[in-house]
Amino acid sequence: MSLLLKRLETAGLVSRDRLATDERTVVVSLTDKGAAPRAPGRDPHGDRLHAGAGATTSGGHSSQH
Repeated sequence: MSLLLKRLETAGLVSRDRLATDERTVVVSLTDKGAAPRAPGRDPHGDRLHAGAGATTSGGHSSQH
């Protein structure tokens, strides 16, 4: 996990800060760059995840059968 977060931080997509009250806790936040919408096809894994998830109904069940 730490290596992934380091890569995301180096890319400017997230920031990591330790809590002043408990330095064992690290708060990870999206930066503006990390929160920016991506163009379709830019993240093939994410696109497949979203496409495969399908819409859900208010009961939390997939509307695809």
